[in-house]
Amino acid sequence: MVLQPPTLPQDLLDQLANANAKIRKTALKQMASLPASSQRNQLLIQTLSTDENASNCAFAAQILGQLQAKEAIDTLLLVLTKHTNKNVRLKIVTALGQLGDRKVVDVLLQALVKDRGIEVRREAIRVLVGWRELRALPALQKAYEKTKDRASSYHSLCQDVLLALSELGGVEPLLPII
Repeated sequence: MVLQPPTLPQDLLDQLANANAKIRKTALKQMASLPASSQRNQLLIQTLSTDENASNCAFAAQILGQLQAKEAIDTLLLVLTKHTNKNVRLKIVTALGQLGDRKVVDVLLQALVKDRGIEVRREAIRVLVGWRELRALPALQKAYEKTKDRASSYHSLCQDVLLALSELGGVEPLLPII
């Protein structure tokens, strides 16, 4: 006898389909505590990629990371490169860090250098340094060059970059310009 994975309760499915973003968010909160199932993870992935409410997208990304839902990686990467909301991108970078799959390093390096959100860049740095990812050294050096002369809002990012470089042993090439 083959056991079928548990299906989600119909009332929860109805809440996820509701037009009210707050009701959908309540459903997402409930889903985070449900037993693992491919249906639950697929609905979270669907929410991440289709919900028009940025807060719900960010929350779905957060849950997917916490649940270690590796099947979400491709969607996380796609949404990271396309979403306009920096909080969504931040939660996606955090989730990718929690998932720990090194196939996302190139995308994190892009986020480190090119993302419009300082917080997203800082989180990419945190993840890459936490992984001791030496491929981040050129991107960190590039990020330093791009931020060192920018407005004061970038100073903390610049400090994070320098700290990350020192943790990864990559400060030597910067000594002439520091």
